[in-house]
Amino acid sequence: MSYESRQVRFGYAPQTTFGTAEVDGAAVSEVTCEPFNIDPDVIIHELPQNHGTRRPVEQSTVHSTQGSAAKFTVEGPVDLNDIDQFAYAHFQKVVEVNATEYTKTFTYFTAHPDFSADEGHFLTWFKCLPVAASSQKVGSCIAPRFKLSAERDGFLTYSIDFVGLGTTNDVSDPSGTWTPSDGSKLVEFNDIISATLSHGALLASPVALTMQSFEVEGVWEYDKVGHDSTNGFEEFGIKTQTGTFKVKMLRDSTADEAMLSLKTGELISFDVDFGSITITVTGKIEAMEYDNEGLLVNSITCSMKSSYTAGAVGECYTLVVANDIDRNWPAA
Repeated sequence: MSYESRQVRFGYAPQTTFGTAEVDGAAVSEVTCEPFNIDPDVIIHELPQNHGTRRPVEQSTVHSTQGSAAKFTVEGPVDLNDIDQFAYAHFQKVVEVNATEYTKTFTYFTAHPDFSADEGHFLTWFKCLPVAASSQKVGSCIAPRFKLSAERDGFLTYSIDFVGLGTTNDVSDPSGTWTPSDGSKLVEFNDIISATLSHGALLASPVALTMQSFEVEGVWEYDKVGHDSTNGFEEFGIKTQTGTFKVKMLRDSTADEAMLSLKTGELISFDVDFGSITITVTGKIEAMEYDNEGLLVNSITCSMKSSYTAGAVGECYTLVVANDIDRNWPAA
């Protein structure tokens, strides 16, 4: 039987218990995204080759999924129905206001979530094929890379790396209700209410930008922790958090101030407000370049850095999502 890529569906279900993927009959949120492959992360061990021949023989390698962590990248337009789920899987910290709009503020955690006690946030992902018992499922997925970007006349988009506990289940048969988005909660570049750069003492004096595009990417490293006869490890240990952001804007007095910040190495803050989503990042400009084709614009490339004053570490990346959905997430 043959079928084409448009017949494949992708979706996720919030997972309750870390280490136990949601069942095939779970309710699934269907995602509008680019088709993607899932790397099962098969571990190939090279063994000594002393078998009386110059050629490698089948015993030269052993394939194993003990310690595998399936990996995949999801990319698509930001939908307010889903982006908070993905953001929580990355930041692992949220504060939700239990009121109209149910505003959720994501920042990086201070206290590491104990995944073995089902703390933090993780998802079960499904790649649903039209042939029974041939779909893929990955459980306990968290997101070590989380990128948002937008350019003029387009949508706000995401590119997110996920990693799961163990390899893929390749005989999944999703049978629950799949709910697709109706497209009413997409976010467009032209929805931007304001975009500013702030710099100087205590990040004062915000300056409005005439922005052409931007991208913000947060990344953290992880280790496998513990040992388990089924998956090879028990949970993830999140390590160093880093990130970058890039902004392309019209060449004006704001560019002059950005050049000054580059030369002095002062901390800057970039803030873009779409109304339903607000992104705030701090860092230092590492490069600036001019584009002389068409409108004269300049692009700044920055590394994320937190403020550090009197022993207090500030937030380097804050994402606020107001999507009118009550997730019953932590209120403080």
